[in-house]
Amino acid sequence: MFAANAPNLRFECTDVASGRYARRMTFRSGFIAVVPLALSLLTAPPAGAAEDICAARLPANIDAGMLEPEILEILSRSETFRQQCLRIAAARVLRVRLGITAQRAGEYRALTMLARYDAGAIRADVTLVFAENYVELLGHEFEHVLEHIDGVDLHADAAHGRAQLLADGAYETRRAKEVGLRVLREYEAVAPRPKSRGQD
Repeated sequence: MFAANAPNLRFECTDVASGRYARRMTFRSGFIAVVPLALSLLTAPPAGAAEDICAARLPANIDAGMLEPEILEILSRSETFRQQCLRIAAARVLRVRLGITAQRAGEYRALTMLARYDAGAIRADVTLVFAENYVELLGHEFEHVLEHIDGVDLHADAAHGRAQLLADGAYETRRAKEVGLRVLREYEAVAPRPKSRGQD
């Protein structure tokens, strides 16, 4: 379990090498998650949930904005991404908001800001840089959100080789990197859905 000591949590993903998938995730621990047993109970899938959630439509707690068509396409082609979506949908204290920016702040390709409120609600603001690989980045960023929900202890993960503590105090998690690449592989292995009449 993490210790809470400030209101915000920030992830930055940047290119750090010429390889296609080489990225750094910067974790500045202004807020380190405390996930009590009550939160675990709140993340159980609701009984009788509609079957089309994370299939034909997004859950109410994911505000995808202009990325909704892309996310629905990823959901149709990646089982891993569907499971991520369902876990987020089941976390009733969580709201995820997605956006796109045309400008890089430094070298990052994606940025996730997490905030917990006194009442227990959690907000995750995920921003992707325009024209980047949304498939991999969304899988990667959603996994950061789930790491937060799961109460991942990054200090312990770094000690056991599951995360890397960088010189500036940032972390790279093997889990988020591997999940982002798995989502991309699954997506690329499945043919696109036929477009309905009237779609571009």
